[in-house]
Amino acid sequence: MSTQARLTDSTVLLQAAGGHTDAFRDLLHIFLSIFPDMLDRLDHFFAAGNFSRVVQQAHDVKGCLYLVGATRCAEKMESIEIAARHDRALCHSAEFEQLMDEMRSVIEEVEGDLMATRLSLKEMC
Repeated sequence: MSTQARLTDSTVLLQAAGGHTDAFRDLLHIFLSIFPDMLDRLDHFFAAGNFSRVVQQAHDVKGCLYLVGATRCAEKMESIEIAARHDRALCHSAEFEQLMDEMRSVIEEVEGDLMATRLSLKEMC
């Protein structure tokens, strides 16, 4: 995937880790250990029409997206959060499903970033 086509910006998380590769890798692991379940819960709440839970889960998901530099996805998630809070009619299923697909791609990118840290460490040894 080209740099321009990426949904995430790994430098955001690396800066949050103070530039420390070990901390960066730990944060990638944490993201990958919690984010897929967060998406599953969000999808479940959306499908069930439980918009009060969609608001809460969307807020949490949005924070994780910002952490890995997935700004466009986070902004779209904020729109879902606001729509679920104020005007449920704005929560269109097609828009939501497209965003879910993008967020699954975010997971793939973060997995790739984690793999890249492993490869670069092997090259250093």
